[in-house]
Formats: sequence, C-alpha cells, structure tokens
Amino acid sequence: MGKTGGYEKIYRDLLDDLKAVDLAQASKILDLSYNPAGQLEVVFMGTTYLVENGGIHRQDGKVAATAHGSVLAGYILNQGRGEPARKFVSFDSITGLVPARSSYSSTSLEARLAKYAELDPTRFHEAIVKSGGRSGGEVGSGGKSWIIQLLPRISVQLVFYMGDEQFPSAARLLIDQAAVNFLEFEFLAVLATIFVEQLIEEMPTY
Repeated sequence: MGKTGGYEKIYRDLLDDLKAVDLAQASKILDLSYNPAGQLEVVFMGTTYLVENGGIHRQDGKVAATAHGSVLAGYILNQGRGEPARKFVSFDSITGLVPARSSYSSTSLEARLAKYAELDPTRFHEAIVKSGGRSGGEVGSGGKSWIIQLLPRISVQLVFYMGDEQFPSAARLLIDQAAVNFLEFEFLAVLATIFVEQLIEEMPTY
C-alpha cells in the first residue's frame, strides 16, 4: 500500500469510529456548536467544517480533504478535557509526553517558513492574519511573533527572526503545551504541516 493509500485507510477507519460518537455530548465537552441537523460546527484555520456521524465536509458543501478530515476526526474522537496551557513549547519537546514514533520534523517546516517570511515579510504577515492569526508581539533578539488558533483550544506561536550579515533568517513554530490533551501527537504533526502549507499557498510564487 502506498503512502497516500495508507493515509486514506487511516481516514476511513477514523470515520468508522466517528459513527458511534455521541456528537451532542462531544459538543458539550469541547464547547462546540451543535446545530439542529445534528452536526458539530468546527472552525479549522478560518474555515468552518461540519462533522456528523456519517462524515465530514466543509460548510460550503465541499468534501473535507483527507488530511483535514483525519485531524478533525481525531480531535472529535479524542474529546480532550481541560484548558489550553497558554505556554508555548517546541513540537520536539512534547514528543516526550507521547510514544516517540513520529516521523515529523519541525526543522524542515521552520526552514520553509523562514524562507518565505524573508522573501516578503508583509505578505507573510497578511497570510498569517488570513489564517486567523494575531500579533503576539516582539520577542528577544528582535524577533516577531504571532498566535494562531488552528482548532478550538489548540494554538501555535510562530516566531520569525529576520537575518542579517552575521545570522540567517530563522523561524520557530511552537505549540501550546496542553495541545496533546486534545489531539494525539501524530495528528498535531499533520495539523502543523497543514498550517505551513496553507501559509505558503497564500504567498506569491517566486
């Protein structure tokens, strides 16, 4: 089975599990809207998705992409409790809280973010805002930061340092320390990748 086929099988299995979930109860646990049609309404990076026992689709009627649907199904099935820590840590550091079996690499994603932020800082900021981000203020060494809520109770902090003659530009992608209470790490890794891809899609092509 190819890699894509593997992802699709995982998604099908998640959708099978979703059939047995009490969505009304899940809405109370996760503080989500539960509409009269028996659907959960979940805002995922600025787009509203409708989750029902029979599947997941966007509010505009389009079918959810496999990666997006897998993250949403994992989020609903996990039904995490508690509140965000509002303390941001590296993705690598939270792998210590779960089995270390992920192929996720924050380094490659951060390198791509740094590249595009350096090419056009203004458009980079605009892309972050379009994805629901807000300024997180300045950080040490002259860096700028943004806070982006990717899913309810799951946010990331993106930090960018513009390079100079001595140091290259750099980016850090940090995750709320309590995020693993709401979504398993493998799904958090997919979520981070989706976020980076969406930002880059909003940037001009060079």
